[in-house]
Amino acid sequence: MITLVKDGKKLSRWSRAEVSSNIDNCLKSYSFSTDRAVDIKAGDKCSVLVDGKEHARLIIEKVRKKAESNKTSYEGRDTASVLVDSNVPDEAKRVPPGAELVTIINKLITALQADITVNNNAGKIKPFRATEIIQAEAGENCFEFIEKYARKRGVYYTAGIDSIDIYRLGQAVKTEFSFSNSNTIDQQVFVDISGRYSKYKVKSQAEVGAGYDNKKVSREGTAEDKLIIPGRYREIVSDESMTAAECKERAVEEANIKRARSLNIKLKVDRHTVNDVIIQPGKLAKVRTDIGVNGVFLISSVRLRSDDMRGDTADITLTYPDAYSVVEKMNNKQKKRTDIDV
Repeated sequence: MITLVKDGKKLSRWSRAEVSSNIDNCLKSYSFSTDRAVDIKAGDKCSVLVDGKEHARLIIEKVRKKAESNKTSYEGRDTASVLVDSNVPDEAKRVPPGAELVTIINKLITALQADITVNNNAGKIKPFRATEIIQAEAGENCFEFIEKYARKRGVYYTAGIDSIDIYRLGQAVKTEFSFSNSNTIDQQVFVDISGRYSKYKVKSQAEVGAGYDNKKVSREGTAEDKLIIPGRYREIVSDESMTAAECKERAVEEANIKRARSLNIKLKVDRHTVNDVIIQPGKLAKVRTDIGVNGVFLISSVRLRSDDMRGDTADITLTYPDAYSVVEKMNNKQKKRTDIDV
């Protein structure tokens, strides 16, 4: 059950409630609709509970009322939406050399005067080199600014409870969920390799701020996708200085992201939690199906629903277990547990 909480009052009798989240977007989005009178207005801050567990705190951003159906719908996003919507303030545009990613994000949050914190769940993150200039361009978006430097360190981040939570993908082998014919309503698999390339090359600018056209490139790294026929080539020129090792990691990550988006395993289940844990992106799941997909896969997106007609359901999308990582190949333990006959 999806419940909205405002000022300590629980609101759960929705004709329809929905929560959506995915790896490619740090935010979770929410929508609720009802034909009853509810004391909620645009701008209200509420908590969201999934099966009694706090899932997020959000701001109600859209309210729509229909006289014909007597229905009112509400839409909102996590409080971390401030980072997606805002540009980098002047006082956060430049960060001292040798700074860490958490310092960069905290400096930005302080400049925005946002009421959110940073949780580092990724362990030790290597600081940036003293020679690297960390600087935002005029009008640069906060989310894109953080994303640029997070990707250089092989970490991701998502919205938590009034927080930004930093985490890693691709190294974990522990599975938190299990889905099979016995506990799924529907199963689908879709493979599309048209967006993948046989070779990826990332080139670094020799000078920070150098344009693409002056061809001042000094370092580069490559990655290959052996499933794709030779000749499909993807070149990326970074907009900041990178070491050869960082170029290599960026090329591998780009190849893995393209791989991730080429495989979509879609499952529908009649619950929001498994063993009292909310189903969420960034976790590994054991999957057994009748459609040629078996093994351990990474959850890339989740849509949780509660409505009068269907009750509680979850639409889950999964992909390769090493997707989004900066590791070029799956380790043997992961590879042995992945079987795609499609």
